[in-house]
Amino acid sequence: VFLKNNKEISLGFSCGFIKVFDIIRKKYFFELKSSNRKILLLYSHPYLNSFIISSDMHLSRLWNLSADLRRVQILSLFQNNKIISCSFRSHGRIIDFSNSQNIVKSFDFERQKWVSRHKFPTNIYCIKNNKNGRLLSIGKKEEIGIFDFRISKQVLTIFSEKNSILCTEWTHEEYGIASSGTTGTISIWDLRNNKKKNEIKFSEKVGVFLKISTDLIVTSGFSNKAIVWNYEINKKIREFSEHNQKLTSLDLTWEGKKCCTTSLDKKIIIQEI
Repeated sequence: VFLKNNKEISLGFSCGFIKVFDIIRKKYFFELKSSNRKILLLYSHPYLNSFIISSDMHLSRLWNLSADLRRVQILSLFQNNKIISCSFRSHGRIIDFSNSQNIVKSFDFERQKWVSRHKFPTNIYCIKNNKNGRLLSIGKKEEIGIFDFRISKQVLTIFSEKNSILCTEWTHEEYGIASSGTTGTISIWDLRNNKKKNEIKFSEKVGVFLKISTDLIVTSGFSNKAIVWNYEINKKIREFSEHNQKLTSLDLTWEGKKCCTTSLDKKIIIQEI
């Protein structure tokens, strides 16, 4: 994942290490031992450049990567149930987790305490906070739930027939959300009227990765390709296919100028869009 300054990327490895790569100098400049297990989730804070969170199946660690505090672990959280997804609250110091028991839990890492817990009736595949940190999108089987933290309640359900939602991302508009899943389509939704604003179809059956920035979306499935779209005009901008094997992750800088992909071929490719 890109760090907020867009000059460094952090990478999680199957051996449990996290390495930080300097894009300008083109070299790793330090590494952390996060776990004895494979790193399954790795997220950077959208506003606090130095903070990242890493997770294996049950253990999450929060790190401060600032220049003065290199390699400092802020906290370690063990959860009995498998961690499915997590997301930072944009303007706060709260991390939201979803687990295999369909529970969303929120941890305040400044006060070092759990602050909320919400149980849902169906499987949760992904979660994502919006920019102001008030709303949470919850990807489920054939639907997206919109949860409002201010009233601790799901306030909207978006139905997506025959499509399990694997990824969601909030658009630059306050009430827009993009989703991809098992049908191989990207849907753009307007929450104000609960209607689909746009739909992009691509060749792969499953949309595993989805990142969004300004008017651009980059997505991929179980292949070596990443495709960049302008979702406002429903147009393919560029296709990246430099990897020899299927992708394991992708990320997009917040202003949409660079795309980073990793693959089973053990290569990291950063490209201008």
